[in-house]
Amino acid sequence: MKHDLARTSGSGVDLATREYGRVRAEIIAAATQQFVANGYEETHVATIVKKIGTTPHVFYSHFASKHQLLAECFRAMVECNLQAVETKLETTPDLAERLLARLASNAALHTLQSEAVSLIRAGTSEPPNEVPNALIHTYARIVERVAADIQAMRLPGAPTPAVPIELLAYSMLGAYDNTQFRASWDDKYVRADLFRAHMWLYLAVRAALDGRVDIDSEVKRYEALIQGAASGGG
Repeated sequence: MKHDLARTSGSGVDLATREYGRVRAEIIAAATQQFVANGYEETHVATIVKKIGTTPHVFYSHFASKHQLLAECFRAMVECNLQAVETKLETTPDLAERLLARLASNAALHTLQSEAVSLIRAGTSEPPNEVPNALIHTYARIVERVAADIQAMRLPGAPTPAVPIELLAYSMLGAYDNTQFRASWDDKYVRADLFRAHMWLYLAVRAALDGRVDIDSEVKRYEALIQGAASGGG
């Protein structure tokens, strides 16, 4: 260590910072594997600590809680996924092909995403809201890509749709999550079935946004009923 310190003293290299980053990365990698394989509840800090050969003290010097660890694992996996997929999609103008590429890349992310959404809904952490807010910010990184492609479906000069593009993007993601949930029950549906169903919904949205189907006029007919249902009046 003395030799390393002497060798790097004039180069501006901070060995302590580099070691901190290395250990943190090891924890995230090991924890991600555990979360994906076992889910949040069945992933234990003791297992992660043992797996990388460190101590609870070291673990908690990097992460205040398992909640915070999940948030960081989710963020790291999303960023890695986006970097790999979105770089390839820069040369893929067809929106349907882009959708399929994202669906294929989403498979490994699905478990962490489901756990993250559950934690967001729970809304509890220490300090209050810090972890859910971090997860919401990361989830928004996924949504903004979907929203951008939905926005690109609109023809130039087309009127603004009756519903926000952001909510359409969240709805599409939620629909896909639920198809995966259904497929997990048994072997009735395979991944191609899920992709086909989501492609159908995606093309239906595109048909509405580019004017092939006038959904907005249909929705306007039901506005009074929508308002009544939303207020609990019917």
